[in-house]
Amino acid sequence: MNDNNFIQQLADWVLNAFEGRTDRLNIVFPNKRAGLFLRQEFSHRVGKAFWLPQIFSIEEIFARWADMQQADSLTLTLDLMNFESKNSEPNHNFLSYAAQLVREFDELDHHLVDPEKLFNYLSEAKALELWHPDGSELTQYEQNYLKFYRSFPRYYGFLQEQMHRNQAASSGTIARLLAGLKPHDLIARTAEQFTIFAGFNAFSPAEEKVVLTLVENQCATLRWDLDSYYILENRFGFHEAGNSFRKLKAKSRLIPKEWMSDKLLSSAKDIYLIGSAGQIGQAKALGQILSRQSGHNSQSSTAVVLADENLLYPVLNSIPDEFGPFNVTMGLPFISTQAYGLLMSLLALENRMSRSHHPESIPINQLLEIIQNDLVFASVSLDTQAAILNFGNRLLAEGNPFIRPEKLLQTAAESYPVLSQLIGLLTGEALTYSERIHQYIRFFRFLEDQILQQPGAGAMVMATNQIIIAQRLLNQMLKIAEHYPEVQISLWGEAFLRQIASNYSMDFIGEPLEGLQLMGLLESRNLSFETVHLLSANEGILPRNTHQHSLIPFDIRKTFGLPTRNDSQSVFAFHFFHLIQNASTVYIYYNAEADAFGKSEMSRFLLQLQHELGALNPRITIHQQTFSLKAGQQVRQRNLTIQKNHHILEKIRKKMTDGLSPTSVSRYLTCPIKFYFTDILGLKEPETAETGITFRQIGIIVHRTIEQLYKPFVNQPNSVENIRSIMRQVESELRQSFCMELPGMELDEGMNRIQFLVAQRFINNLLNNDLETTQNNELTILFQEKELDSTIMTPFQQVKIKGTLDRIDRVDNQLRIIDYKTGKAELKEITITNEDEFSDPHKAKGLQLAIYIWLWLKNNPHSTCLPQGYLFSLAKSSVGLLKAILPNQSQNEAFSVVIENFLTETAGSILDPEAYFSQTSNINLCSNCSFAGICGREKKNKQWA
Repeated sequence: MNDNNFIQQLADWVLNAFEGRTDRLNIVFPNKRAGLFLRQEFSHRVGKAFWLPQIFSIEEIFARWADMQQADSLTLTLDLMNFESKNSEPNHNFLSYAAQLVREFDELDHHLVDPEKLFNYLSEAKALELWHPDGSELTQYEQNYLKFYRSFPRYYGFLQEQMHRNQAASSGTIARLLAGLKPHDLIARTAEQFTIFAGFNAFSPAEEKVVLTLVENQCATLRWDLDSYYILENRFGFHEAGNSFRKLKAKSRLIPKEWMSDKLLSSAKDIYLIGSAGQIGQAKALGQILSRQSGHNSQSSTAVVLADENLLYPVLNSIPDEFGPFNVTMGLPFISTQAYGLLMSLLALENRMSRSHHPESIPINQLLEIIQNDLVFASVSLDTQAAILNFGNRLLAEGNPFIRPEKLLQTAAESYPVLSQLIGLLTGEALTYSERIHQYIRFFRFLEDQILQQPGAGAMVMATNQIIIAQRLLNQMLKIAEHYPEVQISLWGEAFLRQIASNYSMDFIGEPLEGLQLMGLLESRNLSFETVHLLSANEGILPRNTHQHSLIPFDIRKTFGLPTRNDSQSVFAFHFFHLIQNASTVYIYYNAEADAFGKSEMSRFLLQLQHELGALNPRITIHQQTFSLKAGQQVRQRNLTIQKNHHILEKIRKKMTDGLSPTSVSRYLTCPIKFYFTDILGLKEPETAETGITFRQIGIIVHRTIEQLYKPFVNQPNSVENIRSIMRQVESELRQSFCMELPGMELDEGMNRIQFLVAQRFINNLLNNDLETTQNNELTILFQEKELDSTIMTPFQQVKIKGTLDRIDRVDNQLRIIDYKTGKAELKEITITNEDEFSDPHKAKGLQLAIYIWLWLKNNPHSTCLPQGYLFSLAKSSVGLLKAILPNQSQNEAFSVVIENFLTETAGSILDPEAYFSQTSNINLCSNCSFAGICGREKKNKQWA
């Protein structure tokens, strides 16, 4: 720890100011971790036995004063679900709403909001929002929506009664209870103990009222861990990191000013801003720098702080062995582990089978997703791993997307006994919810037993811990089902598992006061280190650019004084600048690799370091560096090839007769094995366990809406008036499309509302472009979603080529074929200067347009002009319409010959019995592939040792 830091200063002050009275003293921190270091400082300073002050977190001491237990959010959520189940029909969305209501109500109590006033205001606002100007009645959906909001007082009242009945409440309810006491009653609750609130930068209004009441009655004091840079005004104004303290200071003249440092403005610091490629790049850069530092400074004065907890495993794998022992103070959320992924895969398999047309058969791809999970591989011997891979290859080579359990068991028994046992645990008949959960418990227990049988099982601590937590979680699900029978847990499936899993984390063992300290940003509060490494310093992570979804709209939150996104970001700012205020050397890593939208932005806090703090303190030296990976990311390599036996060749021939689409052609060129999985076997991509609307669904909805909007105006010149008329119908038509694709989806709140508005913007971008076109040109839409096909002849058989063209139109005399893109679209993707580039996976969109043009020409042999291919970027109005550049595009016949030859060669390769289906050689293309788990090419983090 750094000399003269806050904890040391606090220890000295307590021993001097409260000599002989420490047994009547409480010290309260924002979290528990600072108390460990304070106890260490007391032991260093006192050479004899003495009464330690009692050290608490604020939640702990408030619960003690209130004489209540702290209720966990899951229990409150289940209580609310149970209450709702007894009073109304089961609502499959209520699980997420119940959890959110518990958070919202806790926040109301923390901020001393009058619940009755807020709920009335909210109900009236929602009624006004749903009011029909024409006087028509609300739809059933709208009535249910309004009923839900009008139920808030009932839900809130029930939870308050339940918490007081059980003497276990949320932190907000406890704080509100104490804040409502008269001063002499509150003081009596403290049992004549003097309290020091140490290291806080902010309180909720309820906490603030309690603290200020005690301070004003000389029963408490505050000691700050702040810096003048972000508290006081400078030439750049007031810094957001000090917002909370300044508001608190304005409320009471008794708030002490002591212990405000000026280290950020006066002390020397070396700050290194290190840009690297991706998450792995940051971890590798950290590892190299730690290797150079090994032995040069005290490791206990070094902290590695993660702004993104998902970096924990890459960082653990990157800390060099020579750096010695280290302590991980942050727990890894269970939902980030392989065990959680395995659990979700098990549930997904069950759900898929229950909804399948083959309910008595098992889908091959989801089975392989389970038995080839990294946790399964880590649990079994090398022989069994090889048997699993061979078994998977055999199933895939047989060419059947489904397999019956008895056939599966027979095939597994021929491969390896352990594999047979593993498969048996997946295929046993389970008729009830409880039986299914017991089956999963036996599955994880089997994995645990397999680990214990391996040599070196003691080193497999992390794998064993994950398996133990999974069993503990499943046992809790059984107990919940017994304790809350009305809730009908089985109806909630994956959503319920997610809710419970979010309460679990995997803790690490280490010496909390020695060695390198690895922690999350919030855990660094009140602690000081000589050397700091901070990772994931990107905008959107530090600070987060999103706030927790709320059922209470922003304007109402602001009206009632509830925290907003700005408040959340000012808290992030405080933690960031507090982390570096006592350090002399700071390494800050950020991802400099372009994201899905083509950009990656360093945190604005880094810009403040460069342009504001650096200008105010000339003793700060900022170094800008870039780190590049010398080797590719570690993946589990596996060679997978599929030979074309008679059964597979029959499936290929049928596919060629039914028709090969441009998407299928591109898929084959990108990765033949993926083409085999999807186009020949008919495997569906594994379903995600996440809720919400997928990109694929957004695409379907947007395409359908555009088609319906333009349907009355096909084959006639479009006028400005026509387009404006269409614009007025966008919202209602889009709602219909959402209802068709996602029946029952609520579109007026949360993320669903945001995605609805995104889809609406996509459509408006197209309409605005068409509006501009019609102002100066004649635009006629000839066809929408036009299905075309033609045939080619290969040495093996005739092959149908088919495609659906989003739009064919004419602008003046130019015929255009337009493909709508809701995702990323760039000109380089449709610029093909020679025939060899048709095989380039990065030119797939250009190939698709070329095939569409070829199909048009084959179906219109007398056409005198070659249609021009375009992509339209629905997502970015600034990109808009992109014109394809294709070889021989000015000559119909030459162009057709080039495309037809290419298609004939590609289709021939697919039909060739001697050619294997193999994996792509470009592993980078596997990063977003849903079948990477089956191929063994997923990114791999060591989560076991």
